[in-house]
Amino acid sequence: MSLFNANTSTLLDSFQMGADGYNGVMANFHIDLYKWLFLNFKKDPETARELMDFLILAGVIESRCYPVSAKYHQNKFDVKMSIYTKAKDVNLLNENGIHELDALHSMEVRWRNRLGLSL
Repeated sequence: MSLFNANTSTLLDSFQMGADGYNGVMANFHIDLYKWLFLNFKKDPETARELMDFLILAGVIESRCYPVSAKYHQNKFDVKMSIYTKAKDVNLLNENGIHELDALHSMEVRWRNRLGLSL
């Protein structure tokens, strides 16, 4: 049996105790950062902890009109799709939410550059 944690705030601790991966909705935002964390938390614990701090705070965006927010976010990375969903009214993603998602995008780009990742 394998354990896949879906809670970002406890993820690094889970990896350190032997968890096999991540299976949370924030993978719809930045799965590559979670992959880097899983592959590198032992090799570079300092950077892993800093990345974890970012991922924990980024995880708060999950409560901001998900899954509309995830679709909006993916469009920022040229994954073109409609932001309409059956689950949430697109109008719930207000101006504040858009600013938050745009800031998340900018921060992710900086993390990807720092870690040598590309989309």
